[in-house]
Amino acid sequence: MRGETESQGVRLSSAQKRILGYISAETTLSDGVRCSKKELAKQAGCSVQTVDRAIFRLRKLGLVEVEECHADSGAQMANLYRAKR
Repeated sequence: MRGETESQGVRLSSAQKRILGYISAETTLSDGVRCSKKELAKQAGCSVQTVDRAIFRLRKLGLVEVEECHADSGAQMANLYRAKR
């Protein structure tokens, strides 16, 4: 996935590459990764704010989709992040 983005002229920051790489790997293994932004930040070695900006950009580029998950009570749960193929 990373090689494809670079060959298409899309430049990603190192944090964006790490986040996209993690989500891509998890999407390959299963249907994506269900986790909080805090968990993504820990995995990528960056801040939650960096994850927020990265996810926004990756979504805008069409590289990642986010499925918001809610409990029956309506409470927000961890989102499902999936790399688009």
